[in-house]
Amino acid sequence: MITVKWREMISLLILCFWVIGSYSHIQAQVPTQEEEITQWIARLSEGELGDNNAATEALIKIGQLAIPYLLDVFESDPPDTQDRTLSDVHWTRLRAAYCLSMMNYPDVVTLLSQIDNPDVQLRVALVFPLKYRDKILPILQKSLDHPDAQTRLKIAEKLADLGQPDGFEILLDGEATVSQIVTGNYELNLMLTGDMPSQEASVFFTGNKGSSHQAYLAISDQVVKLVRKTGNNAVVWKRHKGAGTFPWKIRILKKGNFFRYWVNDTTGWIRGPLGEWENVYEPVQNMVNIKIPEGITIQLFTITTLPWLQQVTSPVIACGPKESFYEKQIIPGAIIEYNGKYYMYCMAGMEGNEEGSSRRTIAVATSDNLKNWEVHPKPLMTYENLPYDNLYVSGAVVTPEKQVAIMFSAQQFPEWKGFMLATSSHPMGPFTLHRDNPVYKHFSHAHEFDLLRVDHAEYRYVLFYAGFTPNPQSGPPGDRGYLLYSNDLINWRSDQRNPVFGPETADNWDAIHVRPRSLNKIGDTWYLWYEGANQWVPPIKTADGRSHHGWWDTVGLARSVNLIDWEYYPRNPALPGLGIGIDQFDSRWVGWPRMFVKDGMGYIFYTGDAQVGLRSIRIEQLTDWQSEGGKVLDMLNQTRTTNE
Repeated sequence: MITVKWREMISLLILCFWVIGSYSHIQAQVPTQEEEITQWIARLSEGELGDNNAATEALIKIGQLAIPYLLDVFESDPPDTQDRTLSDVHWTRLRAAYCLSMMNYPDVVTLLSQIDNPDVQLRVALVFPLKYRDKILPILQKSLDHPDAQTRLKIAEKLADLGQPDGFEILLDGEATVSQIVTGNYELNLMLTGDMPSQEASVFFTGNKGSSHQAYLAISDQVVKLVRKTGNNAVVWKRHKGAGTFPWKIRILKKGNFFRYWVNDTTGWIRGPLGEWENVYEPVQNMVNIKIPEGITIQLFTITTLPWLQQVTSPVIACGPKESFYEKQIIPGAIIEYNGKYYMYCMAGMEGNEEGSSRRTIAVATSDNLKNWEVHPKPLMTYENLPYDNLYVSGAVVTPEKQVAIMFSAQQFPEWKGFMLATSSHPMGPFTLHRDNPVYKHFSHAHEFDLLRVDHAEYRYVLFYAGFTPNPQSGPPGDRGYLLYSNDLINWRSDQRNPVFGPETADNWDAIHVRPRSLNKIGDTWYLWYEGANQWVPPIKTADGRSHHGWWDTVGLARSVNLIDWEYYPRNPALPGLGIGIDQFDSRWVGWPRMFVKDGMGYIFYTGDAQVGLRSIRIEQLTDWQSEGGKVLDMLNQTRTTNE
């Protein structure tokens, strides 16, 4: 009888023999160096035509040992084809020559001279390193009239890399494509001339390289269309009148998830064209493509990067835990500096259906540096014992008597009750409500505003608010900017010229509502951050069968020396949502901007999807509207590079 101990020993021996046998089997499967090289040589013809492949990378990595095998590839010449297409043998020879060039094989130039097929010569010239400039430059130059537009474009790119940008003349005849990857915001300027084409010119302005989602303008003399392409499916989001006769001047402005465009006299805008309402967001890196049909000439093509205010950050104040008084919303309303400390008064909301939340109170957060904030654990002011549902704080000042005054809009949902005043001897309260609130009420509904102490000879305080205007002088009914003046925060008089602030555009991103939110005087000029809004409903339903509500808010910038005559920032919206992904807190919508200026910096607080975000900018950059300090890429006269 076999004992347990012997049984264990036999099992262990069997296991050892199995492991040794398996290891020997594995060893037998590992190819030798010669077999590995031979296998990679056999795969040289694989992959995308016009490019190198995994086999070239592997053979170059093996190095000198692979040279004899690569030379064997050239022992016999492959037959020429009638239709100028390249066979697998041609591609094997082409990539073998490339490998030899990367290994610094001294006779590779001799090998190149033995290639008679013009297409093989061209392919060699396109993939060979720039150190062979003298050999490949003549091949490229004599191939500029190649019948394939994509090949002509590759020739132009290679010539540009060699310091010969004249290769972009290929864009003057035949359908061609010019591509550029652009990181972040940008402005595109394009001018097309030529004969009236039978096909559309296409300007692809958003979408990752290789992504199935792209958006583009399709331009003809009869119609300008804004199209989203998903795979092979295309949906026309918007239609405008055509570009008319040449020249066609085209401008596209990307600011986060907002796009504006101009085609001669036609203007338009769109937010989240890849399908934000379907959780398809705008990428940080966009592939910009220009496709033109035969007969069109590109006279001008530049891309300018716009680095202003596009920091990718986290909220400086996030929503609170569930069942806290700011579980759903915390939105910046006003900021003061008091005895070296900063106090931010915020609108705080709980779960509810009244425009995103309900039972809104006033929260306070404190900071020593404007960057790190701590929310006081209890509301500063609430609706309790008041005939209101919601409190929307929008202004705060320190009076000459060192009193802290807070002003807020009160709502008994959905009715707005007016502007309320409360005062305290300290920023943390307690606050006492003015006994005759409201101190001001707009003739229609009004809510968002800014309050400033200006100490003017005729008034001490200015209040700039958003009031609904049913019959504006121009444009549809909507919110407009109204000025109020006061010496005591209680008695207010209205500017006789009200409303003094309206939309920048008649039919663009801010054509319906403009809401003054943050007013700062820098030198002799007032700078205003405001919300702009327009409506556009996508012509498709979401996955759950509903249409998007169609309202698209974002933040613009304007300035004035007298608060009456306004100049709008030429690349508005100045502070848009980033539009880069569902996990980024300010990808969808932004609003309620509030700028605090300190030590030459502008700290712009705002709400990003109901949390407090912060972007910053140096004041000298903010006040220089000629440029955002980005790079200008001339696509016709410079070497093509990826913008940083």
